[in-house]
Amino acid sequence: MIILSLGGWYVGNSAVLDWLSGYPDNCFLKGDLHEFRNESGLYDLILTEGKDLKVLRANLMYHFKGMVRGILNLFGSFIGRQINKNHSYSFKYNFIIFVEILRFFSKSKFEKKIDSINYWKSFFDNSMKRFDKVSNALVLQNPVYYDDVSPKHIKVWRTIFNNKKIVFVHRDPIDQFIDIFRANDLAYGPSKFREGTKNLNNIQRFFYIVRKTYVSRIKLLNEFSKNELVVIDFEKFAFSKCQKEKIYSLESFFDIGTTRTNSFDFEYTQNNVNMSKKYPEIASLLTDYQDEIEEINKLRRMLSSTEHSII
Repeated sequence: MIILSLGGWYVGNSAVLDWLSGYPDNCFLKGDLHEFRNESGLYDLILTEGKDLKVLRANLMYHFKGMVRGILNLFGSFIGRQINKNHSYSFKYNFIIFVEILRFFSKSKFEKKIDSINYWKSFFDNSMKRFDKVSNALVLQNPVYYDDVSPKHIKVWRTIFNNKKIVFVHRDPIDQFIDIFRANDLAYGPSKFREGTKNLNNIQRFFYIVRKTYVSRIKLLNEFSKNELVVIDFEKFAFSKCQKEKIYSLESFFDIGTTRTNSFDFEYTQNNVNMSKKYPEIASLLTDYQDEIEEINKLRRMLSSTEHSII
């Protein structure tokens, strides 16, 4: 099984993923999978059937550098440095994808027509044998852009990730804004999900992107059943430690056991709730945007009021 966490920009996905990673059934590739969804990434390699050499080189070079990062990462651990657990610093992950890309290219070169989507579907169907023989599910963090951001990839990710569970986390927009502000991540940049926001100020950009994300998510609710897609309220999740029925509902959705390999710090997660009390000066920046806040909260209620919402 593949668990796809589709982000919403500082909405608490990382907390839910860290909670999921504490179950031995799950193999978590920590960090956004930009190398899948960006221009000249894996999805573009699939669409071009391995025949666009520029796209091929871009993919091979990314994972070759990843293998180098992985070696340096492991070497650093021997001299006392902390290991970077992001998947992009994993030699094993980058080696597996690098080799598979070479196999794919070889097959595409010697066959007139290759069903590239089904090739990679087969790869991900059997990916657990390669990444982690003990686990039953591969957890991917932000492996796709929403359909309106990257329409050319609509069919690709839906097909190659066959046996999948999709996760949406939603959060108080004021807390969300405070986190993004503190991370200095509001400015315009070249990333695809910021397209169309170049001439907006930072606060306008925030509401534009968040609104667009909610609309995209609500559309996907109509496509995937409650057995395929789950909606999680971040605030309720943060305070769910003592509510065993909610935790059990999540464990049942993800088809994981109740035994964990490590504990999850719910108290730490609770520090990211009601952040306006700790950062009133940042929250005050939204004083003149009450209509926009209410619009986001309305979309949030639409997302959470469906049968997909467990917690």
